[in-house]
Amino acid sequence: MVKTIKILTAAVLVPAVAVVIVGFVPVSHPAITREAVRAARHAGFDSCSVRSVKVALWKDITVRGIFCSGPLVTGRLRIEAKTLVLRGNVIKAFIAYKKADRRAATAVAFRKSRSAAFAHLCSVAGSGFDGAAVSSAAIVIAENKRAPVLLRGFSMTGAFSKNGCSGSFAADSLWYADLPAAAGLRGDFSSAGEIFRLSACKGLFFGGALQCSGRADLLSRTFGEFTLSIKDFDFDEWCTYAAAAPGRLSGRADVRLLLDSSAMALDSLHGRGTVTAARFGVSGFPLQRTLASATGYPALDSLRFWKMAAIFTIKPGGIITTDAAGHNDSLSVKMSGWLSTKGAVDQNVEFTVFKKAVQGLPRFARETLEETKDGGRVLRLRIFGALENPKFTIDSRVILQKAVQNMFNDVRNNLQEWLK
Repeated sequence: MVKTIKILTAAVLVPAVAVVIVGFVPVSHPAITREAVRAARHAGFDSCSVRSVKVALWKDITVRGIFCSGPLVTGRLRIEAKTLVLRGNVIKAFIAYKKADRRAATAVAFRKSRSAAFAHLCSVAGSGFDGAAVSSAAIVIAENKRAPVLLRGFSMTGAFSKNGCSGSFAADSLWYADLPAAAGLRGDFSSAGEIFRLSACKGLFFGGALQCSGRADLLSRTFGEFTLSIKDFDFDEWCTYAAAAPGRLSGRADVRLLLDSSAMALDSLHGRGTVTAARFGVSGFPLQRTLASATGYPALDSLRFWKMAAIFTIKPGGIITTDAAGHNDSLSVKMSGWLSTKGAVDQNVEFTVFKKAVQGLPRFARETLEETKDGGRVLRLRIFGALENPKFTIDSRVILQKAVQNMFNDVRNNLQEWLK
């Protein structure tokens, strides 16, 4: 009897132990790979391929050599990744996946946006998997009529729940329009329903230390409050990559930006910010050369300010209003007006040449420009038109008045000399 019990026990336990052990051993099969591709297509990608898929029933799914591409509302999204690991009970996750309304996810992805399907997909994954990890990925977002955004060396680890997900990410570099805009990105993320949050995001942005945080509603495609700061942004480094037009900027700046709740479109953003620059230089722009030639003051062709500060407001329609001021040993400048994301500008500019530098002005300028209380000179002008090649007009009211007055003074002096 005892022997029989032992035999029955062994007959039950051995297969059970074998099943448990097998459940932790990764296995692969072409049918599993085809199911993974099918799942990606159900998520809205119209092109997808994977090199291999291995499944450990009680542990995880490991997908290698991933390529997926699909439509956005106004462009395309492409994802390439070396490895994707989904951690959790695969049988439970498969059952949840089969029960999920995959057609609804596809409809959201196509009719709304890829990001709108994010919450639904997290919910499906969270009902079966515990978490996920992505390594060595490249993500390209190519919007119609806009420069592509490329994220290189992207990796992520996260945990799923029925309400969303949370985790951390890293990326080697972020490129925009073939420019290496940011590097060494690190941060945390979380989602609850359609709300996605980004926090403690850090990196380098053209030599400056970048920090940002904020939230977005992925279904309505709107930002909540979003803050961004850059310390020691390097204009020289920026010009090295972005100097397509003549002229150059130099120096370093601290930038702070706060976006208010607004739609995820460049022309719909609104917010405010500040820029503070040290040893800020502006040289070689065509407008400067023209202005230097028109005024007879060569120093305007190459300006360097010990300090430059500006406040700006971003308004719907792509309009940015600005107020800025700066100074060096010879002059100060004040600017106010607006510029647009479509490349237009309209600024009122006031240069004040200090008394000690007045002798460097040509005689006509010394005699006709408005004089300050301490013996300096003021030049006012308006800059307007296309940002790439703006025009300018000089406020000539004071100049004409002083020119006429000087002419009458010369005539009077000549008459007095003749009548002696």
